[in-house]
Amino acid sequence: MKRARLLLASGALLLANGAHASWFEFCDIEGEIEKVERPSKTEYALTVHVAQAVRAKEDGDSSYTDCHEHDDEHLQAYFLVRELPRAPHVGDVISFSRSAVDGFSQSGAFAGTSVRTTLHALHARSRTNP
Repeated sequence: MKRARLLLASGALLLANGAHASWFEFCDIEGEIEKVERPSKTEYALTVHVAQAVRAKEDGDSSYTDCHEHDDEHLQAYFLVRELPRAPHVGDVISFSRSAVDGFSQSGAFAGTSVRTTLHALHARSRTNP
């Protein structure tokens, strides 16, 4: 049901612009936060060094990839401040789901990628680590 809503919402957004979706990625990702930026009062932009990426437990059967290409990647992830239980810090470990949907216009031109992240957990850096 949730996947159907996500696909419907993504499709509606793309079709409203005369485009259609042609590629889906649904990944569960875990990694260490390398950089924290605050582009606005309501958003965090995190650079995450991905330790592990796998096909998402939820909606993963619709993914066109097994997500392992993100392993050891330095990935940008965006979260609203209200989505996080506290301010993130460099060295924290974060796990989240990431969906990415590419869209193309009716003429075949790339129309953009819609990306959504959903937090699973945010763990403080271990005190034994510097």
